Amino acid sequence: MNIYAVRQDNYKYRDIDLHIDDIIDAFPERYTLQECMKFSVFNIAMADFWPLMKTEFLPGDEHSNAIPDITPWVDATLLLSPRAFRFLGDLMKPWGEFLPLVVEGETYQIFNCLTLVHTLEEQSEVGVKIVLDEDSIGESLLFKSEFQSCLDTYCTDRFKQAVEEFELHGVVFNTNLASPFE
Repeated sequence: MNIYAVRQDNYKYRDIDLHIDDIIDAFPERYTLQECMKFSVFNIAMADFWPLMKTEFLPGDEHSNAIPDITPWVDATLLLSPRAFRFLGDLMKPWGEFLPLVVEGETYQIFNCLTLVHTLEEQSEVGVKIVLDEDSIGESLLFKSEFQSCLDTYCTDRFKQAVEEFELHGVVFNTNLASPFE
């Protein structure tokens, strides 16, 4: 089984102007500030209190001016354009939840990954190497690991192939699960 970190293709695509600070007030009082800031680590489902917000893409430059179809947002989340959601939404739904967001007049979706898998910690080293337990992955298409604080969304070949078949742009699939810099 091939496993990939789904990472932003930083060199061509614009980011959305939405930060975790923008949604803190929407969290119910039962959550601490730390839980809100690290919602991915605490595996918090947000669909019940997610506020419908409007935002836009940050300005690009001559190298990064394209609008992505799919791109990471914060930690183990992915932003999907209406087109990407149409193609991938049903495939992704069992592994997390979708949170609507209006971006420049169109309804995008943030996929909040809620599927945690185990890491073989004795074979892993933070920032250097992550070995995920394939038995805990099972049939999961998308997942995250607490080993590096749920910083990335991981996927199997099936998701990578779907993104490529539908010619969706904005992400790269990295076989180095620990470091985005290789």
